[in-house]
Amino acid sequence: MCARFIKVCIFILMCAGSTFTLKVIFERIRITYLNEELVQYAFVNVSRYERKGDYYINFEFITKYPFSKSLMIHLLFYEYVSYRYERSFIEFHYNLCDFLTDPLIGAEFKKRGLECPIKPGKLYSYKNFTVYLDDFPNVFPYEKGLIKFEITLMGSSNNTPIAEAFLHLSFKNRNKATKKNLTETH
Repeated sequence: MCARFIKVCIFILMCAGSTFTLKVIFERIRITYLNEELVQYAFVNVSRYERKGDYYINFEFITKYPFSKSLMIHLLFYEYVSYRYERSFIEFHYNLCDFLTDPLIGAEFKKRGLECPIKPGKLYSYKNFTVYLDDFPNVFPYEKGLIKFEITLMGSSNNTPIAEAFLHLSFKNRNKATKKNLTETH
């Protein structure tokens, strides 16, 4: 816990005084593991609707089991270095209910109707999902990477894997002042 606290402090210090915002560009996503005993159906892809438009994630799922606080979501970040992905110091771990209170990503899911607990047999469909980070300073120490999503079910004796996915993405700097100046002149 102490090491995670130090990582978060370093992360926050990197944010201080930044005049840039962070733009996240989704490139591709794939599900590498799906526990068919707990999940009936899952689909995910990345799409873009205009040549210079934003990239969006579309996904759907149906569960066979009700999930609540026992569902753990692990976001592990990897940096693209020398033609391979190496594990970064950035990682987040949430249970489902805490994830939905996260202001950056979870709040968007909550706005679109995802609630804790997840009910079995219901189709959860999310189209054109993106992350808006206009007020979030550029803090990522790299420009290209991936996020490994590990979703597990916490049990009394062990953790049962539910799903695993890899999202390849890029991080781009945008200068706040330049963006405002461009919108004022047009």
